[in-house]
Amino acid sequence: MRLLTAIVLVLSIGFGSALAQGLPHSLLGYVENNNGTIPTTECLTFWAFFLPDSDTIYFPEDSGSGGGTNYLQSLGAWLVETSTFTPPIEDGDLVYIGFRNICNGETGLTTIVMDLTVSVQEVPLMVLADMTVQETTLPGQNSLRVFPNPFNSECRIILPEASTDRVIEIFDVRGRKMRSIDARNKSSIIWDGLDNFGNALPSGMYLIKTGKAEPVNVIMLK
Repeated sequence: MRLLTAIVLVLSIGFGSALAQGLPHSLLGYVENNNGTIPTTECLTFWAFFLPDSDTIYFPEDSGSGGGTNYLQSLGAWLVETSTFTPPIEDGDLVYIGFRNICNGETGLTTIVMDLTVSVQEVPLMVLADMTVQETTLPGQNSLRVFPNPFNSECRIILPEASTDRVIEIFDVRGRKMRSIDARNKSSIIWDGLDNFGNALPSGMYLIKTGKAEPVNVIMLK
C-alpha cells in the first residue's frame, strides 16, 4: 500500500514523470533519520552508482524531470531511475546508494540487486546513523581499521598493532593500485580520496591492504 501511494503521489507531482513515459526500471525507497523523523529536502543528499564503471547519479544535482533522482519529503520517499546509468544497468548488477543528511551528519548505505523484471523495484527502509563513530574492523591485532566507512571526503586508516609493515596500498575494484602511502612511524593515516598523482578518485569501492594484514573494503561516496 505504501508503494502504491508513493507511486500515485510521485506521478502526480512529476517525481516519476519518466516512469509515466515507460522507462524500464526505477528504484523506490524510503529514508528516515535515526530518531524516526523524515529528512527535509534541504538536508538530504544521496548518490547511486554501480561498479566498476558507471557514472554516479546524484540528488539533488541530477533531480527533476528526466534527471534520474528525486525526493518526496512528505513520505520520505526517494527515487532513482536506473535507466539513466551509463553504461546501461543489467539484471543482477549491484547498485550502491549512499545517503547523507548534511544537517545532522547522519549517513547510510544500501546495496540493491537489480531486478529488471519489474518496472518499479521497492527498496527497504533506510535508517540513517551517525557513521562518524563507526568503523570497519576485523577481529584480532592483525587487522586494519577504517572509519568512517562509507566516507565522503576522507577516512582514517589505523594500522594493525602487530604489523611491522608501514606501507598502505589502495586498489580499485579492478585490482589497479591507486595509491601507496608511507606510514612509517605512524599508527594511523588519513586518506583523502586521491590517487598517487593527486587526482580525486570517483565514488566507488576500494580495497585497502598492508603487509599480511587482512584487507578492508571501503566505500567512498561523493
